[in-house]
Amino acid sequence: MIPTKSIFFVMLVASWMIVSSNANASDFVLEIFGNANLDDTIDEKDAAYVAGIIKGTNASTNLSDANYDGKIDSQDIDRIEEIILGSEKEITIICNPPYNGAKPQVTIHKPVERIVVLHKNAAEVIRALQAEDKVVGLDSNLAKYKTYFSDLIEAVPFIGSWMEPDIEAILRVNPDIVIVWTQYPSPSLLEDKLDGTGISVVRMDLNEPLAMEEEIMQLAYILDKKEEAKEFIYFYKGYIDKISNRTEGIPEEKKLHIMSAFGDNIYAGIGSCPFGGRTMPVIAGATNIAADLVGGQGGYVKVDLEWIIKQNPDCIVRWSSSSNSTGYESDDPAVLRKQLEEITKNPEWKEIAAVKNNRVYQFADIWSSPACFITTAYFAKIFYPDLFKDLNPQAIHQEYLTKFQHLDYDLDKHGVFVYPPVEDN
Repeated sequence: MIPTKSIFFVMLVASWMIVSSNANASDFVLEIFGNANLDDTIDEKDAAYVAGIIKGTNASTNLSDANYDGKIDSQDIDRIEEIILGSEKEITIICNPPYNGAKPQVTIHKPVERIVVLHKNAAEVIRALQAEDKVVGLDSNLAKYKTYFSDLIEAVPFIGSWMEPDIEAILRVNPDIVIVWTQYPSPSLLEDKLDGTGISVVRMDLNEPLAMEEEIMQLAYILDKKEEAKEFIYFYKGYIDKISNRTEGIPEEKKLHIMSAFGDNIYAGIGSCPFGGRTMPVIAGATNIAADLVGGQGGYVKVDLEWIIKQNPDCIVRWSSSSNSTGYESDDPAVLRKQLEEITKNPEWKEIAAVKNNRVYQFADIWSSPACFITTAYFAKIFYPDLFKDLNPQAIHQEYLTKFQHLDYDLDKHGVFVYPPVEDN
C-alpha cells in the first residue's frame, strides 16, 4: 500500500506540472556545430538553412560549419542529416564558458561508449540520462557519496580527482571522453597531457539553472540520449518556469534582500558566480546583496561582518562543502545545525534582520548540483511562503530521486538537506 503522504506528494507535483506544462519554451542556443539557424535543436531547418547559405540567400552563422572543416558546403548538409539520424562519426561542440585557457571548441568521436567522470554533477546527469553503463572511471571525491552513488562506486574505479586527474589511470580505462568542470583542472593538467590520444575533454558544470538546459542537451547529443534529456528538462524546467512566472511580478521595492553565502569563512555569491548561488535566489524572487561585488574566486568573494551588518539582509541562505555527515549520507541534522549556529549563536550577528527574524538557513548537497532546481524551490518557499503555499520542495525532490536517479530513497526517513526544516503547508 502506498502511504497517504506519498500520494499527496504525487498530487502536489502533478498539479504543478499541469500548470507548468506550457512554460517549457527554450531560450538558449544549442552550441553544436550544425545548429546553423541558432535555435535549440538540430533538425531539417538547419539543413535548409545551410542550403540557403550555399545559394547566397542566408547569412553564415558561427555554427553553420557542421563538419568543422573551415568551409560551408554540401558536406555540412550531409553532417546535419547524420546528426539528425544519430549516425555521425564526429560532433563538435562549444563548451561554455571556457576557463583557464581551455579551447571552447571540442570535437568528439562517436559513438561515445566509455566515459570518465571527474565530478559529481556529471555522474548525476549521466544517470538521469540513463547512460551510467558508459562510465568507466570516477572522480575519487565521489567516495564521499557511498549512499547516493553506491552502484557506480562498486562497479567503476577511481582515476584521480578533478584537481589532480591521474593520466595513467585515465589511459588504462581508455575512455572516449572525460567530463570535468569548466574551471578545473587547468588544461595543462588534462587536455595537454591527453593531446594525441583521441580522448576528448568536455567541460561543463551542470549546476546552474539557466545554463543547465543547454549543457544537458549538448551531453544528450554526445551520448545519443536526446529523448531522455528532453524528459528530464521538461521535468525540472517546469518548476523553474513556474517559480519565475510567479516571482517576476514582485515589485523591486518589495523583494527580499538576501545573502547567498558559502563556506566556513563567509563568502558571498556575487553577480559573476557561475554556480546556482547566483541565479537561484533571483529566480526565487530575491535581490542578492552581493550581486555587484567583484573579485574573489569561482564567483564568491570574502566579505567582512561589518559589510554584512551594513547590508542587513532579510534572509541568509548558506551552503557548506558536502561531507559524509549531511545530505544523502546522514539522517542527523547535527552538522547543519552546528554550521547554522556559527551565525545564529554569534552575538556579533544578532542585529542583522535575518538573524533577529530567524531567517537563516543552512543547505547541503542539493545546492551546487543538477538538483539546483530543488534548492530554488526551497528558496521560493523560504522567501515567500504565502506566495508558494502549494509548492512542496520535498515532493519535487522525491520524484527526482525516484524517476531520474532511479533510487529507492525515502526522504520521509532519510537525508538532511536544509536546516531548519522547511515546513510544507
